[in-house]
Amino acid sequence: MADAAPSLRALLPVDASAMIVAAATEHVQRANGAGSPSLLPARTLLSWVDSPAANALQGLLDAADAMETWGHVSIAPRDLLCESPLDRLARVQRLLSLYPDSGAATHVDDLVRWLDLQAHVSQIRVWATYALLSTRDFNSAMHEAARLLEALPTADADLSMAFSLLLDVVSCGSCVDWAARAHLASKALVHVTDPTLWSVLLGWQTKLAALDRAATLLDLSHHDRKGFADERHVSEHTWLLDQLSVYREIVVDQPDAVLRACQVALSLEAAFDETSTLAKTNVARASLDALSLHDDASLALAYLADVSPETRHGLWLARFERAATDRETQAWIATLASSSLQGTVFADAFATLEAASVHEATLDRLAAVEAIDRARFDADEPYRYKMLSAVARSDPALLTDAYMVADAFGMDHWRLNTSFLEALLVSSDVREVELKKVHLPLPFRDQTTTVLSFALTEPSALVQRLLKHTYAQVDANDLVALEFVWRLVSLAWQQEPTLSLPLPIERVKLLIACAKELRKLRVTVDFKAFACLESLDVKAQATSAVHAMLPILTGQNIRLLTSMLKRVHGIATSSVVLIYLDTVLTKSKADVALAYESCVPFASGLSTDHVLTFLHLLLDPTYSLSLFGHVFATPSDVAPIVPHKKRVEILEDTYALLSARPDKQKGLALLDAQAPFVVLTALLSAWDISIDVVFPLRDHHALPVTRWLNAPLSLAQCHVVLTLLSRLGLDADAVWTNSIDAALHDLSLDALAAYCQSKWPHHAETRDAQWVARVRLPGFKSLPLHASAPTEAKWLEHVQARVKDSPRAHDLLCVLTANVPPAKLRSVDLSAMQAAASIVSTLRGVCDDEGYATHEADVMVDVGPLFAHACHVLPETPRANEALARVLQQWQAYHHVTSARSWAAARDAAIVARLGLAETTLLDDDQEEDGMAPLWQELYARAGWTVPALTALLQSDAVAYASLRQDDVEALQRALPMGRLVLGLLSPCGTSSLR
Repeated sequence: MADAAPSLRALLPVDASAMIVAAATEHVQRANGAGSPSLLPARTLLSWVDSPAANALQGLLDAADAMETWGHVSIAPRDLLCESPLDRLARVQRLLSLYPDSGAATHVDDLVRWLDLQAHVSQIRVWATYALLSTRDFNSAMHEAARLLEALPTADADLSMAFSLLLDVVSCGSCVDWAARAHLASKALVHVTDPTLWSVLLGWQTKLAALDRAATLLDLSHHDRKGFADERHVSEHTWLLDQLSVYREIVVDQPDAVLRACQVALSLEAAFDETSTLAKTNVARASLDALSLHDDASLALAYLADVSPETRHGLWLARFERAATDRETQAWIATLASSSLQGTVFADAFATLEAASVHEATLDRLAAVEAIDRARFDADEPYRYKMLSAVARSDPALLTDAYMVADAFGMDHWRLNTSFLEALLVSSDVREVELKKVHLPLPFRDQTTTVLSFALTEPSALVQRLLKHTYAQVDANDLVALEFVWRLVSLAWQQEPTLSLPLPIERVKLLIACAKELRKLRVTVDFKAFACLESLDVKAQATSAVHAMLPILTGQNIRLLTSMLKRVHGIATSSVVLIYLDTVLTKSKADVALAYESCVPFASGLSTDHVLTFLHLLLDPTYSLSLFGHVFATPSDVAPIVPHKKRVEILEDTYALLSARPDKQKGLALLDAQAPFVVLTALLSAWDISIDVVFPLRDHHALPVTRWLNAPLSLAQCHVVLTLLSRLGLDADAVWTNSIDAALHDLSLDALAAYCQSKWPHHAETRDAQWVARVRLPGFKSLPLHASAPTEAKWLEHVQARVKDSPRAHDLLCVLTANVPPAKLRSVDLSAMQAAASIVSTLRGVCDDEGYATHEADVMVDVGPLFAHACHVLPETPRANEALARVLQQWQAYHHVTSARSWAAARDAAIVARLGLAETTLLDDDQEEDGMAPLWQELYARAGWTVPALTALLQSDAVAYASLRQDDVEALQRALPMGRLVLGLLSPCGTSSLR
């Protein structure tokens, strides 16, 4: 009661099904037809319950409704309710018989369920199938028949009726769906036990299957079949045989299609009538026409066995003649025909044809692989060996045919086998694939005899053939083939150790190993040039081997390749490494530093002599070397462009490499001797001085040292140069003196000024030479590169001596004092002329005035006139005041004017007196400064002073301090009020100046 309303379900008792069914039955009893309105409440009530009684009543309502529609007669459901099963069954039979096209036949299952007729389902299904057949609904009829087979009745009468129906369906000529009928017959055969019925069904199944095969081959559509059925004038199989005849004419050029058509026609005739001789002949002929070379001929032979020997002979002969252009097919056809005609008078004729065709067919097969000139093949024996070998190489399956032809011409098997082996070695195909063919078994021998083993049966002849004929034809880069040649030579030697070989057997084994390793590297190499079979000159062999390996020589494989060259040709590893380094440098000369760094890891493989040779290659542009035919290009291409600093690094690396060797003395002496010059050239190059690249230095006395020292180099730089020249064995003092003499010879004033300025630059630094002390060679760490004082002193002494003796001494001294620091000039003993020139130069440094020259000659006797003139012309500025103070100091220094009353002494005395440590003692005054006091006082009277300048002057110069008067202090305090306290404390008058 799930469909009832909730309120209604609440009013009904728990088990109300019987009551509801009874109520529905009352409504049914009042209905006069299936469409009566009183059935609506009945259906509603029945929808509320789910019970067998309710379902049965509902089924009757549905049956009445459907049967009223199908039979066009009103049916009251109460009539069905009152009828027995047999009455209902009779009603269904009348419906299916009277109204076969009503649609009831396709609702057998529904009728059985509605009317509760499960016990009579097979009868109803038989009536429904007949109804469908009468309406030509063959698909539905066969469907119902198949359903009937799924549940056959057990009663004999019903079973007999079912099988009778099945036979009627299978034999229904109006149904052209032969495949469906044949399938139904096949299923029925499984269930039929009556022999007669079984035989009849089997006959129909055979016929229908033959009809379906023919229709399928002809590709007949359902429309084509239906058209035949509607306008039938002949039997089905006759019509199809006519169609097959037309089909054979259409596909006459297609033997396989013709054969299929003949086979189908034969099966049709066999199914419907006794097979005719013509059909058998046709199918036999078609089977031969469709037969191709090496096909399975069993079926064709079976068809041929069913015809007479005369017909069979004619068919075979026609097929043989049609294959006239294909001798191999003819030979095969002749063999089959001879077998088929065995025991007849026609067998011998085909045996003769077979023998004649086999030879020609074999040659045709060979010619299909390689183009063979038949006329030349018959007359030229070497050509036969060549072509048979080529054919066997191209297609190993033809090896047997090749030997058959060889036997026909009486050819030597070993020679043919060796020729085949040679063809494999010189072939351009994939070598690994080709050489596997040497393990093919030879025909006409036991399976253990292969191409290789048969060739080794004559070792001496095999080696002669390989090395004198085959070897020349093998590509020089074909490592696989060449390795195999040498392996064959080795195997032949093992078969016959007394065999004479052009190379020692040890070298042959080495060549095999080398070829194998080179194959692993996947490189292209002229292995013939490496093996040197043709050359007997040991030197020529080594040269050839090196040139063969050089193109593939890399940093990754150099160890392996040098080992090969050493073991096979006795070439020293060091020589090969040296050649490799030359190729690396010349290929990468665009970046010499990088090229050299890539060479360094391999330098350890060089002998000591070759280490020195490598050094010469890098540093000596004039060096010439040829090794194993290789001309070294590093000296000409690389050595001139090696940076000078890099040359020092190369020398360092070479020294470190040789230091760890037992025979190091062989090269260290050279490095010790050349190191100073190499370092010196690097320095000069860094200082922009042009130098010639020379290595090794043979004559150090020929060096242009004067040009170097007189170049724009400071004295500190000259000191470094002289230090390195001293390491070379030169007398540094003599070299230095000679360079100074050369520089001062006939110098103009401008040239001398430039010379002095270069030697005494404002910022003379030698930081760019500090790396010399870090050179990784003996003795450089302890070089006195910064102790340049002796060099400066020597220069000052020699220059001043030359200037003083010169007729132009005055002018030259002016230049000297103008460009040499005063502190340096004071450190040596100057003449009065030098001092005067220095004083005038100091004044001219502030303001150039022609009046200085009139006082210069007498200035060292009396400085007063020059000082007064200078005070007049110089501006009252701090710079001018400092220059005037420096003039007085220079004059005092020359005349040794001093004073005991220095600021420091006065300070110490004041401290002692103030602390009461001793009685105040006046400082003794030698009055040495009295002549200078007026000049200092005149200087103090000038404006333009600064407190720092005055402080520095009074604290550093005793005469200037002693010349300061009370009036001067007061005047300065007024001019410099901010320095009142400082000036008061600095005053020799003490604190009284502060008041």
